[in-house]
Formats: sequence, C-alpha cells, structure tokens
Amino acid sequence: MSDGSVLSAKVVRPFQKVVSRTYPPGYEDATAAERRAAGVRKDFPVYGPSSTAETLVAELERARTKELWRILVSLNIRHVGPVAARALADWFGSLDRIRAASREDLAAVEGVGPVIADELIAWFEVPWHREIVEAWARAGVRFETPGHPGPETMAEQAAAGPTGPLAGLTVVVTGGLEGFSRDGAKEAILAAGGKASGSVSKKTDYVVVGENAGSKEAKARELGRPILDEEGFVALLAGGPGAVAHLVAGGDAAGTAAGTAADDGAAAPGGDAGAPD
Repeated sequence: MSDGSVLSAKVVRPFQKVVSRTYPPGYEDATAAERRAAGVRKDFPVYGPSSTAETLVAELERARTKELWRILVSLNIRHVGPVAARALADWFGSLDRIRAASREDLAAVEGVGPVIADELIAWFEVPWHREIVEAWARAGVRFETPGHPGPETMAEQAAAGPTGPLAGLTVVVTGGLEGFSRDGAKEAILAAGGKASGSVSKKTDYVVVGENAGSKEAKARELGRPILDEEGFVALLAGGPGAVAHLVAGGDAAGTAAGTAADDGAAAPGGDAGAPD
C-alpha cells in the first residue's frame, strides 16, 4: 500500500478443515534438539475434507442412482414433468428403451400422448443434448430402473389388469406421515397396485390423513369417503380393503372401495397420478 503497510490475504478452504497438526515438511524425523535449534514447532496444519465436502460428495453419489423418472425431469425436456416422466420410466424402464421407442409407442403410454412424444424425439435430435446424456453416463449416472421387465411385459400386465392389495383402488394421502415421504407414500400405493391421486372426489376409495392435512380431509368428510391414519394406511397396503374394514365408519370399507373401483374401472400401469399432498 502507499503507506508501506502490507495486507495479508486470508486463505479460505470451504471444503477443507484442519484434522491435526504436525511438524513442517522436512522436520518430521528431526530430533527434538534440531527442531528447537531451528525454531520449529508442531503447528503445521494437516487438512482433511470438511463436513461440507463430505455432504457434497455424498449428494453427488446419491444423484447417480436416483430414480429414472427424476433423471428424466432433470434433463429439462419440454412438457416432461413428474407425471409424464413417471409414466415413461414405469413403462419403458430405461432411457435407452425410451430413445429407441417409436413415436406411436411413446404416445400410447398413458400420461404421455403425441405432443410429449414429439418433444422427446426432438430433444434427442439435438447433438449437445445427447452429449449431456453421454457425459452423465460416463460419470456413472444410472439411466435405468434395476429389475424392470421391459415394455413388452408391462403391456402384458396392463392387458391382464392391475394386481395387488390395492388393485383398482384410488388413494389420496394428505398431510405429513412419519414413516413415508411424499414420494414414498405414492410409490407404496403404486407398488400395491393402486392409483395415487392428488385430489379427493366421490371416486376416491381411501383418504390417508397425516399431520396438517388441511382441506382434503375436510373434503373427504364432506363426501363421506373412508379416512385412515398412518397405521391404517400400512394395514391397507399390506392387506387391502379387508384389513381396514373395521377402521372406517360403518366398517364397510371393503364394500365401498369395491363399488368405487367397479365404477372407476381398472387403472393401467404408468397412468397419471398426482403426488400426495
């Protein structure tokens, strides 16, 4: 500076922390007398990864194995939001199969249609878009659902109709649940053969109510739909309507649900389903 003073720069290491201190390089094996003569102290910092760095690495590792539908959403393909991405991932099971599918096959997936099919095809025709996918693949990103049987098997299952404890039933989850995240509750419903809806109507078979449920609980009571708490939800997933008949008003959950399912028709795998509230 002009007055002759000297500014010292502070070194910031956001991804490092001091884990221990030792002697400076070259003095590790020196005797105590030699260190005293040289004025050397055991104050040389040894750095290791900070908690921020460890968290970042862990998050990057988790990102490589996220569900296929989340990866599809992250590609930012026009019109491919969570609903369409879930439908595509559930039906095809891998990005390679999606890319290889014809426009007709893409459009035929419930929740996709011709507009989204065209956008998918157009997106992959752009060279730098394909480069993004290739770079992510080299980095270890998983573009498939492990164990997925493929679209041919999905078509066979769709033709045979839904199976599982919640086959043909529509379930709405509202409010916070201790044992399920927002997506986890939806995945559990789908895995049990049911449809996870984001709104309550006369065709809703069950409404699962957690903390701070809000207007959907009020709507369910207004329409007289069967209401379950989290314990009842777990029982429903495991055993279907018969397992919760004693938990709902009148003990007629099985009959109510079966009647609604018959009116609503069987839901095809990969269909549109709103997220739990």
